[in-house]
Amino acid sequence: MTFRTLLSIVPLALLSGRLAQADAMLRVYTESVRPDTLGAVSGNTGYYPVADPSRLYLTKTSTPFLPHEGHQDLKETQDAYYRSPTAVNQAKVLSTCTLNCAGVGDTGHSTARASGYADAAQLKVGGFASAANSGVAAGALAHSRSTVTTTFTVEAGTSGLANGTPVALDWLYHLEGTTILSGRTFPEPTSALASVTSRSMIRRAYSSGEAAEPLASVEMRLDGLLTHSIPNATSGATANFSGRQHWTGYGNLGFEDSALLDYYHDYLGEDYDISRKITIDSRTGIFGLDRIPFQALVGETLAIELDLNLLSVVSGGVQPGSSHHGTAWNDYFGTLKSQIELSGGYQGSGLTIQFAAPSGAVPEPATFALAGLALVLLSMLGRRSRA
Repeated sequence: MTFRTLLSIVPLALLSGRLAQADAMLRVYTESVRPDTLGAVSGNTGYYPVADPSRLYLTKTSTPFLPHEGHQDLKETQDAYYRSPTAVNQAKVLSTCTLNCAGVGDTGHSTARASGYADAAQLKVGGFASAANSGVAAGALAHSRSTVTTTFTVEAGTSGLANGTPVALDWLYHLEGTTILSGRTFPEPTSALASVTSRSMIRRAYSSGEAAEPLASVEMRLDGLLTHSIPNATSGATANFSGRQHWTGYGNLGFEDSALLDYYHDYLGEDYDISRKITIDSRTGIFGLDRIPFQALVGETLAIELDLNLLSVVSGGVQPGSSHHGTAWNDYFGTLKSQIELSGGYQGSGLTIQFAAPSGAVPEPATFALAGLALVLLSMLGRRSRA
């Protein structure tokens, strides 16, 4: 199974009724390492809003300190899931850092933070995920997925148009944010990975088979990997960055476009800090997308789904007391925005666009399969660092 397969977005379920729904799923994983001579200490499980009515569940897992090559390792994981018929706003609330992080006797620690934002009424989602690692800790992971699903109808109003009449609309779309990877060149081991995936679409709400094809869609994917490299006779590179940014857009009125940008850079010289920043903007960046034209029918109920998935992973080092081994940072908080408008010829025609009222229905929460698989990736990156 490829890494791209592991990070593929799970399709959102078809709506079973007319509703509006906002979701945020968060996961963080951290580790702390102390010498045996200092004894074990308990971990700090981070902050979360206990009384938040949108929180469906939160689980915390802390392993006891385990002896490992003269050290004691503490591993912590937190999962949280928030759902609301209106809006979810968990601003950097889920975080873990073991007690005495970077304190006396610390030979390795990692930190992770994840937040999610989803607003069904404003058609806006976003998230934040950062992971950082130092010393001999195995690594850290942060995962955030925010989604909005709601329905709307083009109603005849005073236009005089009959139900079933085709009309043209515009989907105004904007995604922006920042991804940063940082580390250090050889001999410091660095492995920092960041991934951003988004799949948004407009479709018929009660459709199946061929009719379930989207009327309009936008997909975006960004992958980046910063890792150290051991110089050899053929290459003097001491670290390298590689990645890809890929966009596709579709509208059933003849719009279809895509954009692709590959990244690769070798770093030369030993033992210095390195960093790579990528700024994403769907309007001013490589895609240049402002709106997607599409066609719908008067009286037809449509669904719009916005999905933003962030993953930040860093692996650990091998040298006790070493400085920073890597940071992966994805900041896209509240930055995926949408708006539906009637196209020029239909503005002022009397047609109206009516969105669904909030619903109190709460289906079963989704799983954290993506982040679980990423933990496997974290261990793979760790092995690569020590190779």
